[in-house]
Amino acid sequence: EFLLAWSGEAGPQSWPLRLELWRVRDGQLMPVWRSVDRYPEGLWVSHMDVTADRIVLRRELRYPGWKPGCDVQAEQEDRYRADARGALALVSRQVFNGWHRDLQRSATRFFAALAAGDRKTLAELVPDASLRARLPRALVPEPVCDSQNPDTPSTAIVAAGVPAPSGGPVPWSLWWGRTPAGWRLTAAAPVLE
Repeated sequence: EFLLAWSGEAGPQSWPLRLELWRVRDGQLMPVWRSVDRYPEGLWVSHMDVTADRIVLRRELRYPGWKPGCDVQAEQEDRYRADARGALALVSRQVFNGWHRDLQRSATRFFAALAAGDRKTLAELVPDASLRARLPRALVPEPVCDSQNPDTPSTAIVAAGVPAPSGGPVPWSLWWGRTPAGWRLTAAAPVLE
């Protein structure tokens, strides 16, 4: 048996990968497992470890709000071992930095609700009525990395912008706090006033 691996050009944190496990059966070479079947959306990994009895893949999780090239976004580690048929079976899965996926789930809902004028969702995600009243409806997410201080893991900052008459965006910082109900917007302000 042998494992074939094809990888594309590496990015700053990850690279595209395709794996195939092949075995000889009844004198014929046959594939018994293909990553493209398990990951039809594509497989981007930041770490791969292959030993005689296991394969470990740490992969990017792409989700609404995910931004290429940013550190500390959600990743998932999948561990495989050979099953009774000789194919690979997933034996464990662990998510790293899941907070970012959860944060972006809330931020994505927020921006959609703001654009649609959905007051109910805005009230849920922005509990402070005075803060809700100050938010410009034209506020949109910016394609820059989110920020979280390791000393305050229940707080994160998401960048946004409002179109300016000059054509460029006026940058805003949106402070989010993690509550038992999920991430909620706790403060927002233009970066330069």
